[in-house]
Amino acid sequence: MIRERQHWMVLVRPGPAIMLVLGLTLAGAAANPGESANILHVTPNSPAFLLAFLQTFYEYRILCAGVPLAVAAFMLLATWSLWSISYIEVDDYGLTYRTGPFTQNTIPLRAIQDIRINTSPLALLFGYGTLIVDSGREEETLFYVPRIAEFAAALRGSADR
Repeated sequence: MIRERQHWMVLVRPGPAIMLVLGLTLAGAAANPGESANILHVTPNSPAFLLAFLQTFYEYRILCAGVPLAVAAFMLLATWSLWSISYIEVDDYGLTYRTGPFTQNTIPLRAIQDIRINTSPLALLFGYGTLIVDSGREEETLFYVPRIAEFAAALRGSADR
Protein backbone atom coordinates (compact mmCIF):
# COMPACT_ATOMS: atom_id res chain seq x y z
CA MET A 1 0.00 0.00 0.00
CA ILE A 2 1.28 3.45 -0.93
CA ARG A 3 -0.35 6.59 0.42
CA GLU A 4 0.94 10.11 -0.20
CA ARG A 5 -0.23 13.67 -0.34
CA GLN A 6 0.14 15.57 -3.54
CA HIS A 7 3.63 16.93 -4.01
CA TRP A 8 4.40 20.18 -2.16
CA MET A 9 4.94 21.83 -5.54
CA VAL A 10 1.14 22.18 -5.74
CA LEU A 11 1.58 25.02 -3.22
CA VAL A 12 3.78 26.98 -5.63
CA ARG A 13 1.19 28.83 -7.65
CA PRO A 14 1.70 31.92 -9.80
CA GLY A 15 -1.23 33.85 -8.31
CA PRO A 16 0.01 34.09 -4.71
CA ALA A 17 3.57 34.67 -5.89
CA ILE A 18 2.52 37.62 -8.06
CA MET A 19 0.40 39.08 -5.27
CA LEU A 20 3.26 38.66 -2.79
CA VAL A 21 5.75 40.44 -5.06
CA LEU A 22 3.23 43.19 -5.79
CA GLY A 23 2.46 43.64 -2.11
CA LEU A 24 6.12 43.78 -1.13
CA THR A 25 6.84 46.25 -3.94
CA LEU A 26 3.98 48.47 -2.86
CA ALA A 27 5.04 48.16 0.78
CA GLY A 28 8.50 49.35 -0.20
CA ALA A 29 7.00 52.22 -2.17
CA ALA A 30 4.72 53.09 0.77
CA ALA A 31 7.66 53.20 3.15
CA ASN A 32 9.45 55.77 0.93
CA PRO A 33 6.88 57.62 -1.19
CA GLY A 34 9.43 60.28 -2.13
CA GLU A 35 11.68 57.62 -3.64
CA SER A 36 8.77 56.36 -5.76
CA ALA A 37 8.27 59.84 -7.19
CA ASN A 38 11.98 60.05 -8.02
CA ILE A 39 11.97 56.65 -9.72
CA LEU A 40 8.96 57.64 -11.84
CA HIS A 41 10.54 61.07 -12.60
CA VAL A 42 7.52 62.92 -11.27
CA THR A 43 7.75 66.71 -11.15
CA PRO A 44 5.10 69.36 -10.45
CA ASN A 45 4.76 69.69 -14.26
CA SER A 46 3.87 65.98 -14.68
CA PRO A 47 0.44 65.02 -16.05
CA ALA A 48 -2.40 65.56 -13.62
CA PHE A 49 -3.54 61.92 -13.64
CA LEU A 50 -0.08 60.81 -12.47
CA LEU A 51 -0.02 63.39 -9.70
CA ALA A 52 -3.54 62.39 -8.65
CA PHE A 53 -2.54 58.72 -8.66
CA LEU A 54 0.48 59.38 -6.46
CA GLN A 55 -1.59 61.54 -4.10
CA THR A 56 -4.17 58.75 -3.77
CA PHE A 57 -1.43 56.17 -3.27
CA TYR A 58 0.20 58.30 -0.58
CA GLU A 59 -3.09 58.73 1.27
CA TYR A 60 -3.96 55.02 1.10
CA ARG A 61 -0.46 53.52 1.01
CA ILE A 62 -1.08 51.03 3.82
CA LEU A 63 -4.22 49.76 2.09
CA CYS A 64 -2.47 49.60 -1.30
CA ALA A 65 0.31 47.46 0.15
CA GLY A 66 -1.85 45.43 2.52
CA VAL A 67 -4.53 44.24 0.12
CA PRO A 68 -2.20 42.26 -2.21
CA LEU A 69 -0.39 40.79 0.81
CA ALA A 70 -3.72 39.77 2.39
CA VAL A 71 -4.92 38.25 -0.90
CA ALA A 72 -1.65 36.30 -1.24
CA ALA A 73 -1.98 35.03 2.34
CA PHE A 74 -5.59 33.97 1.73
CA MET A 75 -4.69 32.19 -1.53
CA LEU A 76 -1.81 30.34 0.14
CA LEU A 77 -3.97 29.37 3.11
CA ALA A 78 -6.76 28.07 0.86
CA THR A 79 -4.32 26.06 -1.26
CA TRP A 80 -2.58 24.67 1.82
CA SER A 81 -5.85 23.65 3.48
CA LEU A 82 -6.92 21.69 0.38
CA TRP A 83 -3.44 20.16 0.03
CA SER A 84 -3.38 19.05 3.67
CA ILE A 85 -6.52 16.89 3.32
CA SER A 86 -5.83 15.56 -0.19
CA TYR A 87 -4.12 12.23 -0.76
CA ILE A 88 -3.47 9.49 -3.32
CA GLU A 89 -3.50 5.84 -2.26
CA VAL A 90 -2.90 2.51 -3.97
CA ASP A 91 -3.92 -0.62 -2.06
CA ASP A 92 -5.11 -4.14 -2.87
CA TYR A 93 -8.54 -2.90 -3.91
CA GLY A 94 -7.66 0.02 -6.16
CA LEU A 95 -6.59 3.60 -6.58
CA THR A 96 -8.21 6.03 -4.15
CA TYR A 97 -7.70 9.76 -4.31
CA ARG A 98 -9.14 12.64 -2.37
CA THR A 99 -8.92 16.13 -3.86
CA GLY A 100 -10.90 18.16 -1.33
CA PRO A 101 -13.11 17.95 1.72
CA PHE A 102 -16.03 16.37 -0.14
CA THR A 103 -14.45 14.60 -3.11
CA GLN A 104 -13.09 11.07 -2.84
CA ASN A 105 -12.93 8.69 -5.79
CA THR A 106 -11.89 5.05 -6.04
CA ILE A 107 -10.98 3.18 -9.21
CA PRO A 108 -11.00 -0.61 -8.73
CA LEU A 109 -7.85 -2.36 -9.97
CA ARG A 110 -9.86 -4.66 -12.23
CA ALA A 111 -11.25 -1.61 -14.07
CA ILE A 112 -7.84 -0.07 -14.84
CA GLN A 113 -6.96 -0.61 -18.50
CA ASP A 114 -4.05 1.78 -19.07
CA ILE A 115 -1.62 3.82 -16.97
CA ARG A 116 0.41 6.70 -18.38
CA ILE A 117 2.89 9.10 -16.82
CA ASN A 118 3.65 12.66 -17.91
CA THR A 119 6.59 14.55 -16.48
CA SER A 120 8.34 17.77 -17.32
CA PRO A 121 11.99 18.60 -16.64
CA LEU A 122 10.91 20.57 -13.56
CA ALA A 123 8.78 17.63 -12.39
CA LEU A 124 11.72 15.26 -12.82
CA LEU A 125 13.93 17.62 -10.86
CA PHE A 126 11.52 17.81 -7.93
CA GLY A 127 10.21 14.24 -8.10
CA TYR A 128 6.57 14.45 -9.14
CA GLY A 129 4.48 13.90 -12.23
CA THR A 130 1.03 13.53 -13.72
CA LEU A 131 -0.62 10.11 -13.56
CA ILE A 132 -3.26 9.33 -16.18
CA VAL A 133 -5.40 6.27 -15.41
CA ASP A 134 -7.80 4.93 -18.02
CA SER A 135 -10.61 2.89 -16.51
CA GLY A 136 -12.50 2.17 -19.71
CA ARG A 137 -15.35 4.59 -19.03
CA GLU A 138 -13.22 7.65 -18.37
CA GLU A 139 -9.69 8.89 -17.91
CA GLU A 140 -8.66 10.21 -14.52
CA THR A 141 -5.77 12.66 -14.45
CA LEU A 142 -3.97 13.11 -11.14
CA PHE A 143 -1.60 16.07 -10.96
CA TYR A 144 1.43 16.54 -8.71
CA VAL A 145 1.78 12.86 -7.79
CA PRO A 146 4.97 12.35 -5.76
CA ARG A 147 7.08 9.25 -6.36
CA ILE A 148 5.28 8.83 -9.65
CA ALA A 149 7.27 5.76 -10.72
CA GLU A 150 6.39 3.90 -7.50
CA PHE A 151 2.69 4.66 -7.91
CA ALA A 152 2.72 3.50 -11.52
CA ALA A 153 4.65 0.34 -10.63
CA ALA A 154 2.23 -0.43 -7.78
CA LEU A 155 -0.75 0.04 -10.08
CA ARG A 156 0.77 -2.06 -12.85
CA GLY A 157 1.82 -4.80 -10.40
CA SER A 158 -1.57 -4.89 -8.73
CA ALA A 159 -3.44 -4.86 -12.02
CA ASP A 160 -1.47 -7.88 -13.27
CA ARG A 161 -2.69 -10.08 -10.42
